[in-house]
Parts: sequence; structure tokens; C-alpha cells
Amino acid sequence: MKKILLVFLVLACLFVISGCRDKDQPETTTTTTTTTTTKKDDDKKPSTDDNIPEGKEPTSIVLDKIRVQLLSDTLVRMEVKGPKGFEDRASYTVAKRTDWEDVKYTSATEGDYTVITTSAYKIYVPANARTLKDSYITDTEGTVLWHYESDTNSNVYLPSPSDELNSWYFTDAPRVIPSSAGYSVTEDYKKLNGWDLSNDATDTFIFLPNGSYEAFTSEFIKLTGSSELVTMKMLGYWDSRWFAYTSETALKQIQDYLDRGYSIDVLVIDTDWRTTENGVGYNINTNLFPDMAKFLEEAHKMGVDIMFNDHPEPEEGTNNLLDEKEIEYRSNNLKLILSLGLDYWWYDRNWHVALKPIEEDISIYASGMYAFQFITEEYYESITDVDEYARRALIMANVDGILNGVLQYAPELSAHKYSIQWTGDIDCDVSDLEDEIFNAIYGGAELGLPYVSADLGGHRSEVSDDMYVRWIQFGALSPICRVHCTKPYSRMPWLYGETAEAVTHQYVDMRYRLLPLFYSLANENYETGLPLLRRLDILYPQYSEADANDQYLLGDTVLVAPLAESYALSKDTYFTSNGKQGLYGEYFSNPNLSGTPVFTQYDTAIDFDWGNNGSPAGISSNDNFSIRWTGEIHVGSDDLILRFYSDDGVRVWIDDTLVVNGWSVYDQFLTTDPLAAGSTHTIKIEYFEGGSYAHIYMSLLTNAGVTRDVFLPDGEWMDVWTGETFVGPATIQVTHRLETSPIFVRMGSVLTLADN
Repeated sequence: MKKILLVFLVLACLFVISGCRDKDQPETTTTTTTTTTTKKDDDKKPSTDDNIPEGKEPTSIVLDKIRVQLLSDTLVRMEVKGPKGFEDRASYTVAKRTDWEDVKYTSATEGDYTVITTSAYKIYVPANARTLKDSYITDTEGTVLWHYESDTNSNVYLPSPSDELNSWYFTDAPRVIPSSAGYSVTEDYKKLNGWDLSNDATDTFIFLPNGSYEAFTSEFIKLTGSSELVTMKMLGYWDSRWFAYTSETALKQIQDYLDRGYSIDVLVIDTDWRTTENGVGYNINTNLFPDMAKFLEEAHKMGVDIMFNDHPEPEEGTNNLLDEKEIEYRSNNLKLILSLGLDYWWYDRNWHVALKPIEEDISIYASGMYAFQFITEEYYESITDVDEYARRALIMANVDGILNGVLQYAPELSAHKYSIQWTGDIDCDVSDLEDEIFNAIYGGAELGLPYVSADLGGHRSEVSDDMYVRWIQFGALSPICRVHCTKPYSRMPWLYGETAEAVTHQYVDMRYRLLPLFYSLANENYETGLPLLRRLDILYPQYSEADANDQYLLGDTVLVAPLAESYALSKDTYFTSNGKQGLYGEYFSNPNLSGTPVFTQYDTAIDFDWGNNGSPAGISSNDNFSIRWTGEIHVGSDDLILRFYSDDGVRVWIDDTLVVNGWSVYDQFLTTDPLAAGSTHTIKIEYFEGGSYAHIYMSLLTNAGVTRDVFLPDGEWMDVWTGETFVGPATIQVTHRLETSPIFVRMGSVLTLADN
């Protein structure tokens, strides 16, 4: 199958084709007119700051307490004078105050408004204004594009690519001015390390992209900063788990991948690299890693980078991340470990520890990212024998706004600068994978986060062999391909059966062949702000189907439509017992199925969850009970797999042969070999509950294929698995067995592939 896929990818890339993308305002009366070009701000910069950016200042017009800056033909800044005057220094959120183009304009008085007119828009500011109230902007024909309603905060959703995008704005609030020292303690340490919070005022940036999402993202990152450009290695395969590695077992983990023919570029050592059990502090656990520098050197010789997780407990006696003691403690310790050869830090804002922000309205997620990023950059700038590409300063951190896999609120606008962000501790079932597909696509399109990534396979529980396959299929074609889990689980593909390992090999190999594409998309994101995963409305906003968050484009060449369901549910398998529908259930008030059952009943499905302190109705005790089901299973029109998940134990016999023996196996997926379509078998299922949680689920699964709709935009698209072509725009229905997932390539595209 691998050879077939690569042949189709190459066939699709033989030819080049051209792209397929083919409020009323108040009445005004002019009284006076003045023509100008560039006007310098007469109000002086705050003199107390040492972080004044260099470069050409933007076109500015001062109207007493209001300053209007014309940053470009599609971006306007409107600012109320602060306690220290108008602000020219770079802020925590707005990095680019200078080096904007000259914008020619005229200024006139029309009725009660001063009107600033450019070739693209007209800005109306009320006479003698002391706030932005009643200010508005129109196009040159007089159609209102934006009017001031209120300030925003720092946590703002970006506009949707499907919006008309006449305007979008945010307020730099709270306006916090970093010092030139940043997160580096100087000899003459000042309060808050010289950061200035005292010149806060309404400071609003209005984007007028004339309907162009690409124009918006380009100016957004020019104003606020680009996401860090990752290295090629970070785009490779990662292995990660919470596990007490030693030097030997960590290197063996790498070697196990290599021996099985996998590529691997990053190994994550979670919290057990240190001495403390709660994941804080920086003392290396020398029982596990007696020579950390040597271990890191050996890993690098094997071609693998290493990341450490850090739960950053604030230094004792500090109130925020800019306290002198906190900066010294964090900076010294992070740099110490980096000096041993560590490649990346994982800033894990845990539930019990996090760096304290300097201001309560600033996110603990983004402020922690800032500190870890700054320290890493400062360390690499301090050493001379550094490969600038290999040692690009990069970190991983929690997504601000996505908590345990579920989007809760918009991230802070500054957060997008810190590239790799993961969605927190998640489970592993269909709904969890659906959430992660949504997070990655929506995160790029409307959160401005290009590297939203998930714990592939799920963090908190065991994943079934078939669901592992679907996680890998999505992850291999997502921004960051990192399997992960908590104790006592593992996510190595060879633990999930022959099908899972074969599919993982195929998809990870495919990812490595596509690395030139992924890296070019990463570079494009750095330069333009466009996400790696392109929701279809970024290129095709004219189609209502294009804003779906369950499929995406890699560039404009490869279309991916992930599947979250692994197997289809059987619709025509049924049970009988004693001539009745269902299985005959015998319910016992003891854990060993002994004696006479308390009651019996016929159950058409086994799908029970009695919770942490419950039991079937009629069982007197909430613990220590058991159930036996017997009867016949009549397999439907497709081969059938039975899957069980239980606490505390399950055994299954088919035709008197024991096929599932999980009598002391808690919360793991146990499956049978396939039963032939149309066959009938005797079946016996035994279950016991010993204490605490009580549940048992039986799923009737077929590998007849999972069906979903896929929207194909303009052009001719080829299914890489079958070679069948389709002409868009069109919505088609596709069905995929477990081994594959929907992938299409635009015919005639040029797609650079890496060597095998």
C-alpha cells in the first residue's frame, strides 16, 4: 500500500497547473480643508523608558488628546493620550511600533468631526474628543467599515476567513511596556525589572483588509510578531510519555524505534528527570541520570533531540515573574540544564504550579511562555559555538484558552509568538479525537496559533488498537506529530498490533516524505501568518462548505479529511437466548458468580456504567457483584469484532473457547478475532465488580469502513489510495477501512518530496 500511495503522490505532481482560485454615517459638512503628507507626533515619547524602538515612525496626526497613526492603507492606530503621553515604545502585545509605510492623507473639518482621508479610507474623530467614543471609519464611498464601541481585552478571537473582513480591531489592553532588559536581571535592578505599567490608555488597532484574510494575517504578525519558526527536526516524529526513564532506557527507547525502521527526531522526558515527585525544581535525579550531559550527547549522536517538562513552581517569597529573585532563579536553572545539552523546554502550566504574571489581566500561559522563550534565546545568544539552525530557540507550552482539549476562551494575542502549544491532558476516544481535529484547524484559522498539537493517542487512559490508528493518521498530517500518555500506559506503535504498526509506519514515512512541504508551510507562516493547516475558507471563502473544522489543506496541494471513528458499528448483528431477543443475564451478589442469582433478565446490549458507588438495580451491595450473560450471537453482513472495556474483570467464550481473558485487567480494550459475516456462535460473557468504579461495555464493530463527506474545492483532485479523480467544487462521500484515511492531491501540482 505504501508503494501505491507514493506512486499516486508522484503522479499528481508531474505537471504544473495554474491556481484554481480564481450603518449609516452622520451627515457632514466641509468647512475647512488642509492637505498634508507625513506629520510627526508633537507629543514627546515617555522619557523614563529605555525601550524606544528604532526606525521610521508611522504617519501620525495628533488631535489634542487623540492620536491617529496611519500604519498602512489597511491598518490604523487610534490612541488616547496616556498619563505619560502618547506611547511609542513596543508593548508586550504590540511589537512593531515603527517602520510602517508613509501614508498620504488630507485632514479636514466636517461639521463636528475632524476627517482624515486617505486613498483607501476616511477616519472621523469628534472635535475636542478625549476618548474614542463616536469615532468611526468609512471607505472612500462613505460606507461605514468600523465604529468604536468599546475597548477589547487581550484575549480576542481573530476574524474568520469566511467573514466579509471589512474591519477587525483589538485594544492593546492592558498596555504593558517591557524594558530592554526583558527577562534578564541587570546590575541596577529596578522594580518589575524596569517594565512600565503606568502609561495605560485606550490604544486601538483597526484592520481594514478589504476582504482579504491573507492581508489581515500579514499585517497582524507584522504588528504583533511572528510565531517562532520551528526546525525541520521539530516537524519530525516525537515520542513522549510520563515515564521514569533512566539514561539506558531512554536511549533504548530511541534504539527500539530505529531498530524497527522508524524515523524519530524528538524524545520527551517528562517530569521524572528531576528528584522531586511533584515535577518541580531543577535538581537532576542522578539515580536515573548519573551523567546527564553524557546522556544528552549520546541521544544527539543518535540524531534525536531531547525535551524536558518543567512544572515551574515560583521561587519562594516572590509575587510575580519579574521579581528579581524569580528571574535569577528561573534564568540560572533553565540555562544550567540547557548548558548540559538539553534542546527544548516544555513550559507546563500545571494545575498546582505556574509562573505568576506581572499583571492580573495577563495570561499565566502567555507570560510563562515569554519567560521560557526569552531565557532560551538569551542562552543561545551567549554561546559562540552554536549551529543557528539546530539551536533555534523553541519551547512547548499549554494553549492559552484550550483546557484539557476543549476550547474555553480566546488566547491572549501575544501567545501566538511562542510556536508549539499543546491542548493539555485529554482522553483518547472518538469525541476526544474530534475535539483535537477541531482544535488544530480552528486554532490556525481563528486563534492565530499555527502549531496547536495534541497528545496523540490520548493522555489519561488506554487507547484501543483501532483508535490508536486514527490518532496516528491525523497526527502524521498535523503540525506536530507527538504521541504521548501518562503512567502506566505507553504509546509505541508496536504495542497496538500488526495493523496499527503497519499503518503507523506508512503514515510516519509519508510525513517524512512531506517534510519539505511542512517546512515550507512553517516558513510561510513565519512570513505571512497563514497557518500550516489551511481551513478551506482561507483560500475559498466563497463556499459555505469551506469553513468546516474537520478537513484542511496543506498549502493548496494536499487535502486531508481525518477520520475520528475507527470501526463502523454493526447494524445487523443481534443476540438471542432461549428463543428471546438479547442475552440471558444472571446477576449475583458476590464477585465469583456462585450460588443462585439474585435476579435474571434479558439484555439486548451490554453497555453499563454504575459509577463509583452504584450497582444494578436489585443488587444490594454496590461492590462485589458479578454477572453472567449467555446465548447466541448472529453476525450480520460484515465480519464482526467484539470489543470489551470493563472494571474490574471480563471473560468471553465463543463456541466454548476462551477468547478474552481479562479477569484482572482494569480499563483496557480487549478484542476478539473477527467472526465471519453471516455466522452464528454460542457466546458466554462473565463480569465481576470488586470495588470502586463499576462498568462494562461491549462494542460490535466491523471494518466495512467509516463513511464521511468531503468537500473538494475548485480543480481536479485525486484520491491518493485509488487514483480516482474528482472535479470540484463538489461534496463527495468516501468510505475508508481502518488502514487508510481520506487524502487527496490536486492534479498537476508540483509537490517536493524528501527521499525515502
